[in-house]
Amino acid sequence: MENKKKNIGILGAFALSVGTSIGWGSFVVTGSNYLSKAGLPGSVIGIAVGALLMFVIAYCYHYMMNQTPDSGGLYSFVNHTFNGDHAFLASWYLLIVYIGILWANVTSVALFSRYLFGGIFQFGKLYSLAGYDIYLGEVLLCAGVLLLIGGLTFLNQRVTTGITFGLVAIFISAIIFVSLFSMIHQNGIPANDVTFAPEGEPFGQIMSVLAMTPWAFIGFESISHSAGSFSFKTKKALKILLVSLTVSAVLYILLCQISVMAQPEGYSSWYDYIANNTESGVMGIPPFYVAFHYMGQAGVVIFGITLFAIIATSIIGNIYASSNLLRRMAEDEIFPKRFAYTNKNDIPIYMRGFIIVITILAIFLGRSAIGFIVDVNNIGGVIVYAYVSACAFVTGRRSKALPAKIFGALGFIASLVFGVSHLVPVFTTSASFAQETFIVFVIFSLIGFAFFAFRLKKDTVGNFGNSPVVWIGISILVTFFAGVWIIERSKHIHSTLIDRIKDYFTSARLAYPDNAFLSEIEKSADRSNMTGMITLLVVIMSTLLILFFTLHFIKEHEKKHKMQLDRVSDMVNQDSLTGVKNHRAFFSNENRITMIVQSNPRYEYGIVVCDINDLKYMNDKFGHKFGDEYIRKACQMICRIYKMSPVFRTGGDEFVVIIEGEDYARRDELLASLKEMSVNNTKTEDGVVVAAGMAVKEKDENFQEVFRRADELMYVHKNKLKELRPTHVRR
Repeated sequence: MENKKKNIGILGAFALSVGTSIGWGSFVVTGSNYLSKAGLPGSVIGIAVGALLMFVIAYCYHYMMNQTPDSGGLYSFVNHTFNGDHAFLASWYLLIVYIGILWANVTSVALFSRYLFGGIFQFGKLYSLAGYDIYLGEVLLCAGVLLLIGGLTFLNQRVTTGITFGLVAIFISAIIFVSLFSMIHQNGIPANDVTFAPEGEPFGQIMSVLAMTPWAFIGFESISHSAGSFSFKTKKALKILLVSLTVSAVLYILLCQISVMAQPEGYSSWYDYIANNTESGVMGIPPFYVAFHYMGQAGVVIFGITLFAIIATSIIGNIYASSNLLRRMAEDEIFPKRFAYTNKNDIPIYMRGFIIVITILAIFLGRSAIGFIVDVNNIGGVIVYAYVSACAFVTGRRSKALPAKIFGALGFIASLVFGVSHLVPVFTTSASFAQETFIVFVIFSLIGFAFFAFRLKKDTVGNFGNSPVVWIGISILVTFFAGVWIIERSKHIHSTLIDRIKDYFTSARLAYPDNAFLSEIEKSADRSNMTGMITLLVVIMSTLLILFFTLHFIKEHEKKHKMQLDRVSDMVNQDSLTGVKNHRAFFSNENRITMIVQSNPRYEYGIVVCDINDLKYMNDKFGHKFGDEYIRKACQMICRIYKMSPVFRTGGDEFVVIIEGEDYARRDELLASLKEMSVNNTKTEDGVVVAAGMAVKEKDENFQEVFRRADELMYVHKNKLKELRPTHVRR
């Protein structure tokens, strides 16, 4: 999908990359998920190492953007490398990531308004959902912000990306300024503040931060979906991606550093404040409190503008990325074709309008799902990065590009490590993903499964349904996450049960069992539950394995059927007299060679044109049966010499050989052998004599030009052979 308008420059691409990577969570999750788990040094190290790992993924994106420089991004990469089935699967999970981030950033407006403006927008209560009160005022606020910022994406891309760059410049400058200002007034960071979290080993704390890398940086690759609009060479994309990742990492680190620079009264340390924060107002957001502590209300205003700029750029970037991704999928009719429509500025207005509408509907769900959106994006990021790494590896192997193979392999391994690090806690009593995370993935996967089946039924050109492993993969994911949800639900039930036991003994004033006893009960219940759940998973996985072999046998049956069809096709393309390929097959191979040369102009091949001498004389003197045998002997002679090349009978006494590979390397030797045999056969009246001329492709010659030169050389050789025959045989 090559766009007509090239309106995204280097600065615009940088702004989209950074703006999509940094979102609402930079002000909240840095405290709740980084500092609270790993302290400042653990957070800094984890973020830095995570950025280095993302450099590997960045190279994979850069390589694939240059191999497939259109606006399809991941969908185009996977489609060109594997097939439409894999492309659908990868893109489906990327969509939940982009839409989840968009939803989270839009609804965060209501969350932050409660901290910054109190209850001014909490009017017109509609209902409560999962313990979160949803107000009409906050819905209108979020919808207004979405329409205002989303409306910018309908402007000329140069204008929109220019505004985005300005917003990015604002929040980068503001975060650096507040960081320096607080450090100067604090005389640097106090040594006692540079500590790991009190619980756990430093290595484990660093790994907990590192495991969130897919969430922290997801979105930096969003510019891959706008590659068709670049006004610069795609080769420059790598520098943009690397700079974007570096800037994003530095901003995360600075926000962590800012958060530990002060704590309100009543807290023993910044860690106590971060880990046990239940404050309202600006004190509820550590970076805002630090800005207020050192700069007063001006600090709150600065960070308020910063937060708006971060949310705005994330909304713009995710609308750009998701709409371009969906537009490319609509090009292949996965979604209705009209969604691929673009206006005169190459903007997919229908698709962007659709995304804004479904996001407005999501606003009515409030922030009830915010606790697991980060988890969902982590899992989705692992799938996305694994696919793009696999694309780089496979494409690099085909093109013999060593760096692409190395970075592709490293990226794929890193993605697997990220995935395992998230799923290991599921099988322990440690904290892991929320139950809702797995519910969302099961539901979204089933919707994708059903949608794919619906589109497959309407696929008339064979774009999809070519890879059963995708269907099996979706089945495994659905089954696995359903099983994990059962495990997490069971853990929650056990925990609730223990709490009820405690409450009962407390309220009844009975002898209260000690905590060790209760802990043993909980562990025993967990072990029993885990045994049952693992057994369930083994049974389900075994069932899926049987399904896999069943599909494999079906595939083998299809192969046998295809072989039967191929045999029929061979009969159609086979010469009945000699058994070699016929004139129809020759034209098919001409097209094959032409396509190869188009993709690889240096491809080497040659053509040998052969013609049987004196066939009319043999028919007239010995009869047509002898003439047919004479033709077969001539064909056998040609085939014995050109053992590694296809031979075609293109006329009554005409044969053509397309020489490639080993025969091409020995072409002069083989031609000399054929000519020598023909010369020797002229000494007998009924000896088989074959005239031959050979030509190889030179520079920009096409197939017909090579054939014509070989044909001319064949006639030269034919005349020389005639002179060696007795006069009465020359016909």
